[in-house]
Amino acid sequence: MPTIPTFKATRFIRRLRGQTRAQLIVAEDGLQYVVKYSNNPVGRRVLVNELISSLTLNNLDIRIPSMAFIWIDEEVLQRAPEIGVASDGNIAPPPHGLHFGCRYAGTDSKTVYDFIPDQMLSQVTNRNDFLGTLV
Repeated sequence: MPTIPTFKATRFIRRLRGQTRAQLIVAEDGLQYVVKYSNNPVGRRVLVNELISSLTLNNLDIRIPSMAFIWIDEEVLQRAPEIGVASDGNIAPPPHGLHFGCRYAGTDSKTVYDFIPDQMLSQVTNRNDFLGTLV
């Protein structure tokens, strides 16, 4: 079983779409992570599902963004009050501690889609990984 690294969150970037209300966070290693908090509206079960799915895909040698646990503490919440689950105009900060994250696949020059438009399917370069995650 692979070792899952733990990094401290250092900076909030932006909110992301989706029911879990994930956020893009920079960690102490300087990389960006999509972080889902334990107090997300869907519940903790979705975090367990993400972890199990990621471990399974890794064991099948399907390339996916690397996982990490992201540590959120009072210091980072004071510096970035935007961190947390937004609902009805209020922000519920995440509990201090570990939260599930995976490396953000995008860059300033690369667009990341949460769905792939039909006309772009022919441009997918890692088709085996794409089909493996689709299955």
